[in-house]
Amino acid sequence: MTDKAQIAEQARTISALWHRMERARKRIEVQQGMIVWLQARVSELEAQQTPEARIAALFKEAGE
Repeated sequence: MTDKAQIAEQARTISALWHRMERARKRIEVQQGMIVWLQARVSELEAQQTPEARIAALFKEAGE
């Protein structure tokens, strides 16, 4: 293989790897957003289960 052919092949390989890395990065960003939302939702649900929150919900139901 000539030097030029080897360089061209390496350039194709690097380009393919770079594109694969970019697709993975975009997927990671989407998944990270989902994780952040899920963590916030879990915190919200846990907050609803504290004794204070449960009592407040009972009073709210009784007032309706």
